[in-house]
Amino acid sequence: MYYLIVKKIIISFVTLLFIYSCAKPHVIESRQYGDADKSCSQLDDEIYRTEQVIRDAKEERGLTGTNIAATLFWLPGLAATYMNVNKAVEAGEERLDVLYNLKAKKNC
Repeated sequence: MYYLIVKKIIISFVTLLFIYSCAKPHVIESRQYGDADKSCSQLDDEIYRTEQVIRDAKEERGLTGTNIAATLFWLPGLAATYMNVNKAVEAGEERLDVLYNLKAKKNC
């Protein structure tokens, strides 16, 4: 009895780990250490990188090889990717808000 419960827990954990390991893209933090100390040009660089992260995340929604394979072989992985894309885009937009507010405070 105990063996079956442990087995189910391990299988559930491995399945969840597999689903979330398939999820792309990277989700960034909206506030990062050292943001307030950045110069105007460094803030511009961060804005550019964040916009690139958002573009890359939105590209993951389309017909990529990974998404097609996920549709054929592992549908939960595709669902995890789409949920992660939405999180990545939201986090990127929040990051942009933070960076633009910092630029405004510094009169950049």
